[in-house]
Amino acid sequence: MTKKIAFIIQGGTDKFLAPVRNWVSDRFEFREINGSDTDGVNNALEWADLTWVEWVQDAAVRVSHLKRRGKLIMRLHGFEAYTSLPADVAWQNVDALMVVSQHMTDILRLRIPDIEQRTEVFVLPNGVDTTLFNAPKKKHLPGKSRTWGSCGTPRICRSCCNALPRPTGTTPRAPCTWPENTPDRKSK
Repeated sequence: MTKKIAFIIQGGTDKFLAPVRNWVSDRFEFREINGSDTDGVNNALEWADLTWVEWVQDAAVRVSHLKRRGKLIMRLHGFEAYTSLPADVAWQNVDALMVVSQHMTDILRLRIPDIEQRTEVFVLPNGVDTTLFNAPKKKHLPGKSRTWGSCGTPRICRSCCNALPRPTGTTPRAPCTWPENTPDRKSK
């Protein structure tokens, strides 16, 4: 019998679930439910052997107070630790809490001193899958080239570039080009 996993996602924000979803989809039966879908959440809790709540927000608070058939785990990404919502979760009803870094555990401990007595807390660190990115195919010349990587949209990259001082030319050590006529930076 195939194990069943339900992902309950706050507001449909599932961008961090792709690697997990890919792994799970090959091994288990799974469903994804928007955290605001009350009937969907209740059905998932009755159906699943394991329920994974992505983001410790409103949906996590509600789910922690509901009856369920299987295990319940939650993942806290970061900003949630700075809100009042984690204090409203019934942690004694949660089998495990994943946090993305040790300092998130430290912050939670300041706000909820007994959290580690109420549920298991462990670090599942953020990471970058370097196989998704290709380094530039340039001859490496120490001190002569730079590569800037970004995990944002092109608009974010342009905004970051706009925050930097505009280069006035080139130097022998670091030739530089600047994108012209982008939506965020028009030629003067």
